[in-house]
Amino acid sequence: MPKSSTPQHILDLAKRGAEARFHELTQELKLLVDLFPHLRDAVDEDELPVSFIIQRDGSRSAPTRGRKRAARAERSHGTK
Repeated sequence: MPKSSTPQHILDLAKRGAEARFHELTQELKLLVDLFPHLRDAVDEDELPVSFIIQRDGSRSAPTRGRKRAARAERSHGTK
């Protein structure tokens, strides 16, 4: 199997950054729905893509080791 040209620590940092950005976007979306409650009803739950439903339902499980580590890193860096 060919070796990746990108060092693993770079990939780990990119993944951590993507997780942090995803968390920020999720928080922003929650804020927008709180500010504009009518947006909550803008999409019928039956019209949601299957991938979205699977991801939404899967996110309710207990945090994995990676999520705990990312959350700990956010707290230590003073991120929102």
